[in-house]
Amino acid sequence: METIPSLKEAEALVELLREFPSSRAWLSFSCKDAQCISNGRRFSEAVQLAGRCKQLVAVGVNCCDPVLVEPLLESAGPHRSPDLSWVVYPNRGEEWVQGAGWKTSESKVCLADLSLKWRRQGAAWIGGCCRVSPADIAAVRQQLHGST
Repeated sequence: METIPSLKEAEALVELLREFPSSRAWLSFSCKDAQCISNGRRFSEAVQLAGRCKQLVAVGVNCCDPVLVEPLLESAGPHRSPDLSWVVYPNRGEEWVQGAGWKTSESKVCLADLSLKWRRQGAAWIGGCCRVSPADIAAVRQQLHGST
């Protein structure tokens, strides 16, 4: 379950998941800055909510600026249940401007380089969302796993 903007929506999804007791899932949140999900609540609160659902295998972020991932995981790390992994799949780094479309960020980021930091923080699943290309994913894979 992904791109969740609010705790209320996450709570509803967790409740729905309980109707399917043999199912497993992850929750990934859209975030507006280095500490908050889209509706302004702390990402750490979302991580605490996820920790109360035994059907969840991971919690994390998606569809956000990749430079936000590291501080988001850091801010919520103490609140993550030991049986939950991190899942991260941010955008490529461009910014969506209403009426103008995608605009390239002034600070070019390399997802492959950032992926090493995310893995060190405990991310078990790393991928990409908006504007991330197959070449970007191949570079992440190469960085994390070598040529094998």
